[in-house]
Amino acid sequence: MIRLTILLLFILSSLPAAQVLTGSETITFDSTKTGNTGIRLLKLVNTGGSPFTGTVRTLNNIIFRSADSVINIPARDSIYLQLSFFPVTNIKYRSTLLIYNADTSVVLAATLSGAGYFGDSYDATTYDKYDASLKTALTALVNNHTSLGYNTARDRMFETIDDYGGDTIECVYTGIKIYATTRTQAQNQGFDTEHTWPQGTFGQAEPMRSDLFHIYPTNSSANNTRGNYPFGYVLTGVTWTQGGSKLGKDKYNQTVFEPRDIHKGNVARSMLYFILRYTNNYGSYLDTVQENVFREWNRFDVVESRETRRNNLIAQNQGKRNPLIDHPDFVDRIYSFTTSASRPLITKTQYIPSHVSFDTVGVNDSTKAKIYILNTGTSEIRIDSVSFSDVVRGEFSNAILKAGESRPVNLVFRSTAAGGFSGTVKVYTSAGVFNVPYAAYASPSLLAEERKTTENSFRLETYPNPFTGKAVIRYSIPAEVYAGTRSSAAGMVTVKIYDLLGKEVTKLVNEEKLPGEYEINFYPEAAVSGMYICELKYAGMRAVKKMISLK
Repeated sequence: MIRLTILLLFILSSLPAAQVLTGSETITFDSTKTGNTGIRLLKLVNTGGSPFTGTVRTLNNIIFRSADSVINIPARDSIYLQLSFFPVTNIKYRSTLLIYNADTSVVLAATLSGAGYFGDSYDATTYDKYDASLKTALTALVNNHTSLGYNTARDRMFETIDDYGGDTIECVYTGIKIYATTRTQAQNQGFDTEHTWPQGTFGQAEPMRSDLFHIYPTNSSANNTRGNYPFGYVLTGVTWTQGGSKLGKDKYNQTVFEPRDIHKGNVARSMLYFILRYTNNYGSYLDTVQENVFREWNRFDVVESRETRRNNLIAQNQGKRNPLIDHPDFVDRIYSFTTSASRPLITKTQYIPSHVSFDTVGVNDSTKAKIYILNTGTSEIRIDSVSFSDVVRGEFSNAILKAGESRPVNLVFRSTAAGGFSGTVKVYTSAGVFNVPYAAYASPSLLAEERKTTENSFRLETYPNPFTGKAVIRYSIPAEVYAGTRSSAAGMVTVKIYDLLGKEVTKLVNEEKLPGEYEINFYPEAAVSGMYICELKYAGMRAVKKMISLK
């Protein structure tokens, strides 16, 4: 029998050195700054008499990760497992840790929880906000900037903000460079001021016209070519191209302007800033098609040092920053920039294990198992009730599961009669009803003393389980007899297979064996699905294992 326990070791805090983790608890990481890593060290203890080999996974393996995907724990031994937390933005994160063996007869699940933070002024107003509430917070941060007026803004742009050394000005669309110390010198060399959000849509009004977060230096050819065309991917019908930028048709056969790759992210963060700062969508210019393109460009062309420098210089002049440059991850936390819509909630739930196999016990004795309900969607779900049976009872708590959380339903099998039992446990949730099949066996001859001796003396294993066509039975005969005296002499060993009704199917071993490890195969005669009981007897000791045969 395998019994697995988790001890959670806090290695980076002043909390107690360890705590026992039950199925309803949460593994909580310390608040972790984005770009850093939070660590939790788990001690996994196998208190049973058989070794444990299992899979470890988290349902969000980008944010929460396990150092090992497969673990092996010897009987009555322990190992350490390291979990890591990698927050990418300042929100609360939840996921589920799963540890299970091949046939899911042993399963542990626990909720993982952690909070990311930026470590700057944005935490106070944007922490764990999404969609409309995040837009409102960001709009409040960018509102009421110092408007310089159009002439002064252009002077600062050409003379300081977009001077990247040696009085060199570069066209953001073509890469053409000129030497100019003033706006007049730049204009005399064919440079203009590009309004990323076309100024004709707002009638050249202030403060939009002079807002440095969306105006850039360009040469006249590129500026005139772009005109008021929307941004997008040019796929066909190219009519102009220079330096990587081009004008042509997108997949909708609409004329669009595509900037060169190194300016795509800048365009995206300028346009999305503009709709945050000026919320009435001048000229209905920003549509869903452009917004989706900007989301892609924001991820494709990440913020680099030149854009950060520009953000700093504009903040010195206008008194406000572009939060989408400081934290581009805000973009993905806003479902729609042009409407008040919030992201749709997804109801998605699963349970593990797919079937419950109780350990074999004696009549009037009991054994326990768990079903874990996992919330793998984005909406909350509710566990309402559980329907049990005459021989399987249990307990659960009416619980609300937030996205990423898990909860156990605790089951207990006990029968007053011998034999095999099967049925279904029904778990009723707001996401639907889960029908979880179970199988159990109550033996008339498995006494408490025999169970104690079995667990502490010798071993019986079967694999794979479930099996198809052939099951391998491995057993160990120790140099120890039931009376407590040690002996290396041969002893009588029997290995029998029973069906669920207790009827003997076959006798695989019935002979004297010396102490040691043995292996034998079992081939069921009928190619049907079902459950069998494997029984090992030696020197007054007895061990049993359930085996599930699949077609």
